[in-house]
Amino acid sequence: MLQRFLPVGLAALLVFLVDVPSLGAAAFAPSGGFENGLLRQAAIEDRDESAAGFVDDTVRFSALVSRIQEVLKQLGIYNGPVDGAYSATTERAIRIYESQVELPITGQPTRELLDHLETVGRANRLLARLGETRERKQQRAREILSTSALAKRLENSETESANPLRDPSPCFSAPSPGCLLDEAFESAKAIADLKFRDWALGDIAVARAGAGLIDDVYRTISLIDDPRLTVAALRDSGIAWAKAGLGDEARGVVDGIHEPMTAAEIIAAIAVDEARSGTPESLGRTLGELMMRAGESSDAPATATLLAKLVPELRAAGAEDAAQALLEVALHTAEDTALSNNERDRVLGEVATVLARGGETGRARLLLARIDDASQRRPALLALAEQSVIVGDSDEAIAAATDVGDTRYRVIALTDVAIAQARVGRIDDARRSIEQAKADTEKIDTRFTYAKAVAVSRIAAALAEIRGFEAATDAASKITDDGLRAQSLWHLASLQARDGQQADKTRSMALDAADKIASDLDRAWTLARLALSSARLDEWTLANETFEAAIKVARGIENGFARASALTKLASTLVALERIPAGR
Repeated sequence: MLQRFLPVGLAALLVFLVDVPSLGAAAFAPSGGFENGLLRQAAIEDRDESAAGFVDDTVRFSALVSRIQEVLKQLGIYNGPVDGAYSATTERAIRIYESQVELPITGQPTRELLDHLETVGRANRLLARLGETRERKQQRAREILSTSALAKRLENSETESANPLRDPSPCFSAPSPGCLLDEAFESAKAIADLKFRDWALGDIAVARAGAGLIDDVYRTISLIDDPRLTVAALRDSGIAWAKAGLGDEARGVVDGIHEPMTAAEIIAAIAVDEARSGTPESLGRTLGELMMRAGESSDAPATATLLAKLVPELRAAGAEDAAQALLEVALHTAEDTALSNNERDRVLGEVATVLARGGETGRARLLLARIDDASQRRPALLALAEQSVIVGDSDEAIAAATDVGDTRYRVIALTDVAIAQARVGRIDDARRSIEQAKADTEKIDTRFTYAKAVAVSRIAAALAEIRGFEAATDAASKITDDGLRAQSLWHLASLQARDGQQADKTRSMALDAADKIASDLDRAWTLARLALSSARLDEWTLANETFEAAIKVARGIENGFARASALTKLASTLVALERIPAGR
């Protein structure tokens, strides 16, 4: 069915097996329950009460009993009908629940009991579901690992402990990705809480893969206790190897993992690397393999989303025909009648975003008109707004931006439009877009403090694009989040410097904001981002100085998890810095 969309080289390999279980809903309506003994007694005792009042009370009581029965049934305690009748079965179920949660045992259906069921009971039910889900996923991960060809590489009978006598000074004096990750590894081994230890080890493994390391990756993953995080670390390491050009190592993970979507995500990264290296025959085989693996999954929306997200990467690498083929397959998946409305909206939203970014604004608008969920429309509207500016349709850009319902995201859309307008020389249009963004920023709910800070940072960036540096600095200095203020001012200083203006004061304000960040981990991460930002603008002296400042912060962190996370981030940053050509 999908073959008609594909190039001849891929058609024979592309078969989707979509198996989305149908969804059903059951509605319960109370039958009244007016004949039960308790209500008859109430009628006798309250015979002087008006008929209308009695009926109202009866209906309310029946509704109360019905709701209690429904919740008890969900908990697996009550197995009778949800009919609003206060029966012996209902009373027994209430008594069981009261005994389980250590309430006074009365067996009575009261408002207080329902409140307990709706709060504590709901939380207990949620925790039970989470526990069941966690166990189910852990069991699935165990099955994946037990059948994996990588199982032997992940065997580790040794217990590794942190070395308290290790001297980190040589590494901090001349940092390299390898030594920073070794130090992160030592810190991770000292973390007492297994959850945090597993998370830290997973991040270290992926960073080691990104640095081109191999044996250390498997050694790190072998220490992870949670099988779900083991599988995730293998997947992310495979993707990191593919991005680093280590296709053989990435394929080793694919061959060792028999979970379809996990393998498909790694294969997608391999395909992008092959597209960049210009090997069309190999790319065709890899994309065919991708479709076969993804076709083994029953998660059609996830498959379509993966394909849609792969399209712009293939286009950027010059593989236009392959990108277009995958886009059509993703779009075709959205027409599958087995998908729920939410699933269909998700797929359509991804495809519409890709179409808009690729300049196919007409097709993107047609898909947008079919999406009901506003949150799924939002990314496509943002892309459509920016693309409309690029093709010279400023009115359409503003229309798309203002169509974003949530003010938090509408500010992002409007400032993106303003930046795009400024870059094509439409300065007056950009100013109007910025004014609209400012007005929307004032409408953001005061509870969303970070969202408002992001909005202000975007306005500052847009003002800088129209060379309103004074206004941009004033806006950026008012950002309430220290890290975001530091990044915004740093970006502004770079633009000032490139425009031939004095940027030292703005740069100093950015560093002052970074110094105010309360968390050492967050401060190290922020400084790492600033270093990377400077390097990308060929400001290498600044980049090196800022990276050294980040190293100094990380070196002083005493908490094991925070120290491991900071060092891992710095190692990955150093890898990225080393891959940016100086003097470009």
